[in-house]
Amino acid sequence: MKLLVSILLLIISLVACQPKIIQSTYKMEEVNQTLSLTDSIISPYKKSLDKEMKEVICFSEQAMEKGQPESLLGNWVADLSFNYAKKSININPHFCILNYGGLRTSIPKGEITKERIYSLMPFDNELVVVVITKEKFNQLIKYLINVGGQPTSNLIVSGSTENIKQIKIEGVDIESQKEFRVLTTDYLAKGGDKMDFFLNPIEVIYTNMKLRDVIINHCIDTNSKGKKISSQLDNRISINE
Repeated sequence: MKLLVSILLLIISLVACQPKIIQSTYKMEEVNQTLSLTDSIISPYKKSLDKEMKEVICFSEQAMEKGQPESLLGNWVADLSFNYAKKSININPHFCILNYGGLRTSIPKGEITKERIYSLMPFDNELVVVVITKEKFNQLIKYLINVGGQPTSNLIVSGSTENIKQIKIEGVDIESQKEFRVLTTDYLAKGGDKMDFFLNPIEVIYTNMKLRDVIINHCIDTNSKGKKISSQLDNRISINE
């Protein structure tokens, strides 16, 4: 995609260098010449980019849609992100929370192309670990229930706004824990999607990995092992009215 941006910048510079074109009376011949020139420059790059984007990088066992309080798609993205963070960065997060609205399309059963992953996650969001206090963690739990759920991993929450029945993080004694390391995106870490509990954190640790790249790498790695990507529902977020 960086290549595509560079090409677009080149087009702008070429047009800017044609002072005769930007006049009150357009000279269509000069416009056509400019368009022809830019097309000849872009064409080989476009063909290469199209080929890369249409490449099949894995196969899915099932169709995965987004939904609330949990979904096959949300669980899949949150789990692969959490597993990546545990293996690839020095500080292990306690759990992961992403946002339902950030998943822009579904995953069909069968062939999955790189283009599909770009459609799923069109933003250049980076994975980060936000360290928050116990008070902020409690706000996060209330937020999850109030909004009807968000994609999470390694976090189990059940109950209602009036009665929270269960909060569980594998390997963590929540009662004695004073700080929580939360894997999320840089967009959400800045309070996006009304996640105000991430504002004024104890610390933010950047992974230097785009969420989209983590998804693509997971697909390629799963396919290289002769396996298909898959997900399941497990009542990790259960909200009672």
